[in-house]
Amino acid sequence: MLKPLERKCSLLFDEMALEANLYFDKSNDCIFGYEAFGCNNRNIKFADHVLVFMVRGTKKKFKQPICYYFVQGTTPTAVLVQCFKEVLTNLASTGLDVVTTVSDQGATNVAAINYLTEPQPADNTAVVLPNSGAELLFSRWCKHKF
Repeated sequence: MLKPLERKCSLLFDEMALEANLYFDKSNDCIFGYEAFGCNNRNIKFADHVLVFMVRGTKKKFKQPICYYFVQGTTPTAVLVQCFKEVLTNLASTGLDVVTTVSDQGATNVAAINYLTEPQPADNTAVVLPNSGAELLFSRWCKHKF
């Protein structure tokens, strides 16, 4: 059992490009490779991106990918906001305490963060989510130059 301080974590999310492909799972009689946002939200668009959410401990050393969504193109802002809220709700039910989020400066991520925060955020913006007393800090990864 984690102590209260050990439950504090960061929620990281990012999107990656994939090669569109279909895979038939014989044991489940299901075709994978289409856009999918959860069990009951699938369609027939070919997925060529994946949106990944991961948690990382702030006090205790742990990191774990927790979910992913297949999508065609970039995830629409409204869908990203919905996924983000769903992930936060599910994490809260596990007892983890999300205190910050981290993402890159992709246009969709920035738009989703702007949607969740009022007024327009600076580089780091705290927000209290609806139906929750939790205050989160949104951080954007800086672009690296090599």
